[in-house]
Amino acid sequence: MDKEINKELKVNFWPSFIDLTITILIIFILISVFKFVLNTKSLSTLEIKARQERFEDIFRKNFKNEIDKTILINTEGNIQELTFSDKLLFDSDEVHIKEKGKDILDKLTEVINEAKILKMTKDKKNKNYYLAEIQIKGHADSDPSNNYGSNWVLSALRAIKVATFFCDEKKLEPQYFSAAGYSEHRNEKPNDTKENKALNRRIELRIVYSPLLEFKEGY
Repeated sequence: MDKEINKELKVNFWPSFIDLTITILIIFILISVFKFVLNTKSLSTLEIKARQERFEDIFRKNFKNEIDKTILINTEGNIQELTFSDKLLFDSDEVHIKEKGKDILDKLTEVINEAKILKMTKDKKNKNYYLAEIQIKGHADSDPSNNYGSNWVLSALRAIKVATFFCDEKKLEPQYFSAAGYSEHRNEKPNDTKENKALNRRIELRIVYSPLLEFKEGY
């Protein structure tokens, strides 16, 4: 009888031990993967923050007379947004960038190049990647456009003109620029005073930072 009990114990013990060992191994692997993901995310976040701080530092040095007056900069998450009063770049109800506006965009191009936010890098498989993309947004107030018939057209053409200046004249990579017009439909303030309307007429440059943003030929 004792021999049979011992035999049963021997038979049942090893499968349980193996199951326990496998379970512990799986838990260890999952913990390791979880730590790797957290560390990768943390490194990416720190890397993006460092690039944003570098850009803002250079930007503020170059635009110290305009910052917080006719130009605003705001950072939230992986997005850095520059807001330019329309009078800096355009005459009233016009889409052609004035000379003073070109000087502003020339200086901004120097900041972009110095901060290297559009610098190309490569991964371990030798794929090409950029570190950010720039979205250009045009906004209008509620007053109708006499020259272009629509604030949709006015705001969109202004954004396109800024993108064209960067890509065609300053030779920045066009693959990571986009342009859009929002008419008077994304206001900062109600269009009920002259001062509020002036705040609503603006050009925004939205810099979207990414750890690895893949570059594709012909994109």
